[in-house]
Amino acid sequence: MNAARWLGPGVEARTSEGLSRAAGSPSHAAVRVDPHAYERTSPSARSTHYVTEVLDQRSGRTQGPRRACDHRWVFAAYRRVLSRRGAVRFSVASQLAQFPTAVMTIAVVLLVQDRTGSYTYGGTLVGALMIGTAIGAVPQGRLVDRHGQGLVLALFNSVWGAAFLGLVVSVVHDGPPAVAVVLAGLTGATTPSVGPAVLARWAHVVDGPDEVHTAYSLESAADDLTIMVAPVLVTWLAASMDPLASVGVALGAGLLGTYLFCIQRGTEPPAHPPAPRTKTVAPMPWSFVAFLTLLAGSLCTAFAGMDVVVVGFAIEQGKQWAAGPVLALVSITSIVGGLVYGSIAWSVSPVVRMRYAAIWLTVTLAVATTVSSVTLLALLLPLVGFAIGPVIAASKTIAEQRLPAARFNEGMTFRQIGVYSGFAIGAALAGALLDHVGPGDAFLLPAAAAGSALVVLVAASPLLASDERPAPGPA
Repeated sequence: MNAARWLGPGVEARTSEGLSRAAGSPSHAAVRVDPHAYERTSPSARSTHYVTEVLDQRSGRTQGPRRACDHRWVFAAYRRVLSRRGAVRFSVASQLAQFPTAVMTIAVVLLVQDRTGSYTYGGTLVGALMIGTAIGAVPQGRLVDRHGQGLVLALFNSVWGAAFLGLVVSVVHDGPPAVAVVLAGLTGATTPSVGPAVLARWAHVVDGPDEVHTAYSLESAADDLTIMVAPVLVTWLAASMDPLASVGVALGAGLLGTYLFCIQRGTEPPAHPPAPRTKTVAPMPWSFVAFLTLLAGSLCTAFAGMDVVVVGFAIEQGKQWAAGPVLALVSITSIVGGLVYGSIAWSVSPVVRMRYAAIWLTVTLAVATTVSSVTLLALLLPLVGFAIGPVIAASKTIAEQRLPAARFNEGMTFRQIGVYSGFAIGAALAGALLDHVGPGDAFLLPAAAAGSALVVLVAASPLLASDERPAPGPA
């Protein structure tokens, strides 16, 4: 892969596997390229990965470079990654498996409030869920790296299902609160970490950084769609039927999705057990992990704070019903932004892209402090969404580049801790600001959090310096 990476300018990126198919096919032949072309290219040209050009003998024409901005190729990148063997199956299964992550907190609160009338009790159980998740995520990621996704995730899925079911039974039958808290903590600690696992699987089945970039953008857009649809479905089930129905859907989706994900062993990346004699593992770049965790925490503080402040703003304006549509617009633009971002072959590094996205988030959220009506808010905040999908996808791309494959899941679980912490901090601080300064000024919280993400990116410049330069050619 590395030797074939920079063979010539202006040609379509292909891997050694693709070249083997092309050379061995009766309808294709590899074209000889200048091995010294890399040294003659400009730095901006070097930032795109070149391999070789394929001559289509049936048409007698050559496949030239695809223009990143040509509308004909906007979704060609997604067709390529989705055509990989098993890609659609494991991606769909992963979204089903992550359904409970998007709704578990709201489903528990709705069930507890319906059965006991206490939001405090529900909040306590949610807190236990989050603490358990933070405690269990890293050991689970380490086990996945060492023993493989299928075995470890299936085991955790079984324990998670039993613990979640026990929690529901305890609440419904008015069991001791202490027992429910312990079961909630166990539920959080054993929640299958399918998110990092599906990223590792994408990196395993696609070819090269460009396809990883596209696959991660697609996954981020799918996550946004799940986050947008799942809470609406659960809330509707709780209101129209019974909160138990929403809990049942979350439990069933999680169990089924994770098991379906686990049995697809053909696309599973290899495990990385420690060497039998030395018992050593690949070194973890802890400074980068700290950066990744702080960045995720800052961004998710901004996102959670924005969600809560939008609800408070709509209530103050006497239009509580408008909060849902406004947030839905943000989710839609995030999906669109992520998909467009993933279809472009960028000439700048993911680090630079994230800085621009963080600036965009900071400025647009700061402008929101001046908005005086729900209508203006509905026009402004979707602009925020256009940066959310790209910044999340770019952070995942950097993680894939910097974390060792043998400890990728472990490293990404620290990022998940940052995500959960950011959402908890953002929601809590936004609620306090709404009580003391009002909705308008409360938008300063998400703006400041986005600004802190920019500060983290700038402060980490020496650490990320190698990611800001095009990769060198082969020796």
